[in-house]
Amino acid sequence: MTNHSSLRKARIGAVCSLGLALSWSAHAAGFTTFDVPGGVYGTFPRSINPAGEVTGVYWSANNYPGRAAHGFLRSADGIITTFDFPGAFGTFPNSINSAGTVTGTYEDAQHAQIPFVRFADGTFATIVIPDAIVGSSWEVAGINPAGTVTGSYPAAIGGSRSFLRSRDGSTISFAVPNMFTTIPSDINPAGVIAGFSQDVPGFAGTHHGFVRTQHGTFTTFDAPGAAFDGTFPSSINPSGEITGSYFDANNELRAFVRDSKGNITTFAFPGSSWTGAIGINPAGVIVGSYNDAINRPHGYRRAADGTIFPLDFPGSLATTPRSINPAGTITGDYEIQSTGPSGTGTHGFIWVP
Repeated sequence: MTNHSSLRKARIGAVCSLGLALSWSAHAAGFTTFDVPGGVYGTFPRSINPAGEVTGVYWSANNYPGRAAHGFLRSADGIITTFDFPGAFGTFPNSINSAGTVTGTYEDAQHAQIPFVRFADGTFATIVIPDAIVGSSWEVAGINPAGTVTGSYPAAIGGSRSFLRSRDGSTISFAVPNMFTTIPSDINPAGVIAGFSQDVPGFAGTHHGFVRTQHGTFTTFDAPGAAFDGTFPSSINPSGEITGSYFDANNELRAFVRDSKGNITTFAFPGSSWTGAIGINPAGVIVGSYNDAINRPHGYRRAADGTIFPLDFPGSLATTPRSINPAGTITGDYEIQSTGPSGTGTHGFIWVP
């Protein structure tokens, strides 16, 4: 996460699932690791739901664009189902809710990213907004228990706008007033959305956090000491607590948590010049990453009382948590050695407290 693009991207059928078992599984220090069969170029979990189901993307080839990226769903007992959006050149799941509904984007023949919803029965739907630029690439932020999806798209009037898609397929678009772009990051069970907006286009613009209530009213905010590129919320929990990251006056990444009353606490992993926050669960436990002195990413979890614990797969070159569920179970990916043709050796993990 060194720029606003990488901060907000978490994008990562005719169902081609066979209900496959794990190709291998191992345990170390509370971790369960797994690879999707056929994912020789890496397994990348993206989201975990309350039941412990995980969705993400795996790569079967190292070329992009191309038919190399595929979706997967891992059940709590370790059974992996793979899937592709029908006819897609790539499938990139991003979020899963308590009903097992998955949302993300797929790549079409023109290599645009188009949002999809995959229901628990394996059927798909796409999301369409009238004022979106045809052939443009969208981003999907998340889905809540009611099946409401939020994300963003390039608008014909310029800049980026946001959308909401209800479970019944109806959609609305919205934007933070007087802002050039509006990018949601997450949506909670009540339909409250956290995200960020940019005031003017280009490098002259600064990003600001926002909260949109279920009634459509906005509150904008900045982390204390935010400078340069600005403030980037990443996750919101049921009580309205928000976590995310910001750039300080030294252009170093720091993390924050904002309570439901608007009070903001900033933090960093001790001794790190780079700390990003990714997810927050109902208990206020936060997961994220920090960089060490040679810029290798490590994971951490931060308890509600502010205590920070490292979270690294033993012997890994890099560990990146991606999502945490209400029980405190965490999913993400790690690199331990060059085991695949890609030379990355990236594997999925689940960590249980």
